[in-house]
Amino acid sequence: MKTVVRLMLPLAVMLIQLGFTAGLASAAVTGDCVNCHTMHNSQNGQAVADHNGTTLTSAQVNLLNSDCLGCHTDATQTIAMIGTGNQSRVPIVLTTSEPTYPPNGSSNSVLAAGNFYWVAQGDDTKGHNVFGLRGNTFAANVDSNLSAAPGNAQPTGSGSVCRNCHGTLATEISGCKGCHFAAHHVDDGPGNVVTGQGDGWYRFLSGAQMLAAVNPGGSSRDALLAQAGVVGVEDANWEQDPTSHNTYKGATGFTSAGFGSVNGNSIGLYCTGCHSRFHHSMGGADDGLQNASGAWIRHPSDVVLPGAGTEYANYNYTALAPVAYETIDSTGAGTTALVTCISCHRPHGSPYPDMLRWDYSGCVANAVNTECGCFACHTSKDGVVP
Repeated sequence: MKTVVRLMLPLAVMLIQLGFTAGLASAAVTGDCVNCHTMHNSQNGQAVADHNGTTLTSAQVNLLNSDCLGCHTDATQTIAMIGTGNQSRVPIVLTTSEPTYPPNGSSNSVLAAGNFYWVAQGDDTKGHNVFGLRGNTFAANVDSNLSAAPGNAQPTGSGSVCRNCHGTLATEISGCKGCHFAAHHVDDGPGNVVTGQGDGWYRFLSGAQMLAAVNPGGSSRDALLAQAGVVGVEDANWEQDPTSHNTYKGATGFTSAGFGSVNGNSIGLYCTGCHSRFHHSMGGADDGLQNASGAWIRHPSDVVLPGAGTEYANYNYTALAPVAYETIDSTGAGTTALVTCISCHRPHGSPYPDMLRWDYSGCVANAVNTECGCFACHTSKDGVVP
């Protein structure tokens, strides 16, 4: 049975889903409160809040000991044990030495969303440029190749409030919380589908953060909190060993011109907040997936993987090129597979350009290559007869 881990802690531990073994009941949060929280942000006259040993200039909200990357960074391992007696399990999204890729179950294998290591080393093509990776200023983290998120339909002017979240993740107002929003601890036990605000949404992926910054307590923010988030089932070890995996909800809806949709609670539609032009309907518009003649001009996303009678019918789920499902249950089983953004990309980062899951330059038609994710779906193109 797949295990869903739920925890709602703001900012510093927004990605922490702690202490589960698949199939066994366990508390979602384990260990001493002091592992994550400080009551006064001082000890022996010194400030407590720090980022990997460097004292932060201001206290962190919600009595946290550190910021996001301070908690989710490690030298080598991608699941860290912290606190007295190593009570708490923390998923690591940034290692300071190169992690194992693709993941093979070793202690330094990248987790499901990848690793920020490569973009933190200075290659802006290999991950999202998140505030804090290379210093706590916008200038240090801004992408050297892109002026805005690819496929972005939001205003891009320097004075645009929308741009702070939708145009870049390099600002303090966006950063990790541009994608992840967390508010409180939740423990519903293992083997459940994370379905809503009360669950903390799947992996804390909620669209509410963008409004929380500009309209705290506003009715529109509250409405968004209740509906705009991702549904899924999480692997107990965050895919460090890819033989077990997360399960993501998909949806076939598309956005209209301009802003992205919050409907469907799917991982693909969630990405429309910044990349909406990659999710338009098939046909008609110049920025759609197909042109007026029906020819593909962009790889389809949020589209059902064709079944019987096609090469795609031979697809078998793989963490190399995962699909999402229109419906999922607590075991992680799903029905109606859909191609989605993360079928090809790891949002934190990978060693390949455009944070692809595999080396696209090594994908050669009619040549066997088990590390080419294209052939996971396009099963007749790899030189192996299905």
